[in-house]
Amino acid sequence: MTATPSVLLENAQLLRDPRELPVVCDVYVADGVIAEIDEGRGGTQAADVRLDCSEHVAIPGLANFHIHCRPGRALSDGMPVHDWHRRVDLVSRNMNEGEAVVGGLVAFGELLLGGVTSAVAMTRHFAGAAEAAETIGLRAGIVPLAGDGGGVERGDLDDLDAALEVVTSYPADGRVRMWSGFDSPLTTSPEGVARAVAAAEEHDLGLHTHMAESEYEIRTYREKWGGPEPEGLAAAGVLSPRTLLAHCNWLSDEQIQLLADSSTSVVHNPTSNMRFASGICRAVDLREAGIRVALGTDGMLSGFQLDMFAAMRTAAMLQRATRKDPTALTSADVFEMATSVGGAILGTGAGRLEVNAPADIAILDMTGLHLQPYRRGPLNDGDLLNTIVWCGRPSDVQHVLCAGELVVRDRELTRLSNAEVRERSLKTDARLRPLIA
Repeated sequence: MTATPSVLLENAQLLRDPRELPVVCDVYVADGVIAEIDEGRGGTQAADVRLDCSEHVAIPGLANFHIHCRPGRALSDGMPVHDWHRRVDLVSRNMNEGEAVVGGLVAFGELLLGGVTSAVAMTRHFAGAAEAAETIGLRAGIVPLAGDGGGVERGDLDDLDAALEVVTSYPADGRVRMWSGFDSPLTTSPEGVARAVAAAEEHDLGLHTHMAESEYEIRTYREKWGGPEPEGLAAAGVLSPRTLLAHCNWLSDEQIQLLADSSTSVVHNPTSNMRFASGICRAVDLREAGIRVALGTDGMLSGFQLDMFAAMRTAAMLQRATRKDPTALTSADVFEMATSVGGAILGTGAGRLEVNAPADIAILDMTGLHLQPYRRGPLNDGDLLNTIVWCGRPSDVQHVLCAGELVVRDRELTRLSNAEVRERSLKTDARLRPLIA
C-alpha cells in the first residue's frame, strides 16, 4: 500500500479546543496523525505537501452523526414526516445498489467539501453507501435502513437478517465501519430489535436507530406495542454505551434519566426537526444529565442540505428561543457537539487538534467578506470561535484532511472530481425521477 503523503500546514491559526484561545503554528501531519505542532513556526519539516495557511484557520473535522443518503434531494415540503415518507419511500423502492453508491458519493462529497470528516449514515442498500465512503475517503459508520415487517415487503427497507449478515462480516480495521441498527421500532418487531442488539454486542459494533422523533411515532408505538417507546427499547437492551439514538424529541425527565443511566448517546437534528415541525430535542437537559449529544442534519430528502455550520447555529438558536435563555447553548457547546463528541462516540479520538490525535482537519479560508473583520491578534482571538460558528459556511472550507489524507484540496475532492460526482447524480436522477413523480 502506498504511504499517505505527509502534509505541513504552514502559518495556520489553530483552534485546538473551543474553550481555549487559538494559536498560530505550523502543523505537521504524517502517518495519519498530527505528528507535530510547532508554535515557533520553524518550517523545517520536509513534508511531501506544504500548504500556505497564512489566511486560514484549522479546526477539527466536523462530525455529522445522522444522515440518510438515498439519491435525491428536496422532493417534498410542507407536510408532516409520516406523510412525507409516503412519497420519498418511492426512492427506496426504486433505487438499486449502484444508485445507492451514487447517493453516498453525493452526500459524502458534500460533507467533505463542508468540512465534515466523520459521519453516521443510514440508507437502503447500505453496502453501496459503504462503497461510496470507501471511495471518497470519509470516516463513517454505515447503518442498514432495515426492518422485518411490511416495509421490507414493499421495498422501503432492507431485510434485517440479511443486513446483519453483511454488517457482522465487514472488516473492522478501516475508516469505514459497519454498525448494527434498524430503521425504527415501528418497522421492526421486538424479536428483530433483539437480533440487532445481539449482533452489536457479539461483534462489538455501534447500534443506531430513530427514537421519539414525533408525536405520531410516540402514539403509534404505544398503540402497536402497548407501552412507551424509550422504556420498550430499554427493556429490549437497546439503550447502552454503544447506542446512538436519532432525534429524541419527546422525552420526559424520567426517560432522559433512563438514557443517562445507560450511557446512551443522542444525535440532535435541529434543522430537520424544525422543517417537519416534528418536535424539539431537549438538548440542554440531555447534556446536563451527562448524555453525549452529537449533531446531525438528517438526509438530503429530509434536511435537504448537509450543512453542519447551519446545524450548529440552529441548535443554539432553537434552545435559546424555546428556553428563553441566551446562554442555553454557547458557541463552544455546539462546536463540541459537532466535533469532539463525535470522536468520543466513534472512539477515534478525533475532534481535538493535538499531537498524536487523528489528523482529521478542516482548513477554513477566512478572507470572505461575511467573516470580516478577521485578523490574528489578542483583540480578535477571543471571538474567533464565535465568528466560525455564527458566520461560517461550507464554502469557506478550502482543504480537508481525513486520517492524514488530503481528501479536499482547493475546494475540490481529490479522489473523484466534483464534476464526476455531479454527472453520476444527474444520470441516476434521470432514471429515478419518472418513477417517483
